[in-house]
Amino acid sequence: MGSELAAADGPADERLRRLLFAHLDLTLDELGGSAAHVEFHALPEPRLRQIVEKRDAYEGQMRSILEDGIRQGLFRQVDVKLTTLTILGALNWTVFWWRPGGTWTTEDLVDGITDLVFGGLRVQSPEART
Repeated sequence: MGSELAAADGPADERLRRLLFAHLDLTLDELGGSAAHVEFHALPEPRLRQIVEKRDAYEGQMRSILEDGIRQGLFRQVDVKLTTLTILGALNWTVFWWRPGGTWTTEDLVDGITDLVFGGLRVQSPEART
């Protein structure tokens, strides 16, 4: 899911939004909000190792997008690892409170979460800071 988006051309903010949508679309719509993707620590060691490797690679792809955004001047300088873990925590926690047919669609969640994330990441013009 993330590797195509991390490697894609284009502005990092667009790639990050597509990644957020793909993440929520998969976990909420395709998997029906199952918490299994975050509750994997009891798996047998060989399978757990595979899952952890994939998780780490996915986190690396998100970090790459954030680093690109900083280089492109779209995102301010942040601790990329902390920011990645914060975003993933917000996305993953939705499986515990989101309900199909409830108040928000996946697109609503992406819009709201993107607004919050980008509000914290975007470089502000000097005029906006005053």
